[in-house]
Amino acid sequence: METKKVRAKLLGAEEDWQGRIQGRLSEKFQDLYDKLLDKQDREIESQVSNLKKYLPPRQRELRQSQRKREEDILHKRFDNVRRDMELRQNMERQKLAKEFAVKKRAMESSTAKVGLRF
Repeated sequence: METKKVRAKLLGAEEDWQGRIQGRLSEKFQDLYDKLLDKQDREIESQVSNLKKYLPPRQRELRQSQRKREEDILHKRFDNVRRDMELRQNMERQKLAKEFAVKKRAMESSTAKVGLRF
């Protein structure tokens, strides 16, 4: 009975720890994601305002097509950065999971020395 309680407690602690780590990582990368979106919005707004100020109507059409291409480039850059952030988050999550697994094994081995078995 004692080993079942210890095992249940250990599994509960692991799930709690993974939930907390996942929450922290999600908050961290969501903040970075939001900052990136805000920066891109400001860049696009400044480009649009500059176009409206200095160009006659005929040239606006040419500039709008150029702006569209620049927006596409920004979107591609954004997608690349987002994928990179997600990759980093997954790598960090895997690293933390491995660390927890090592700690879990250490706890299990120390409890096994005491005489408890899983």
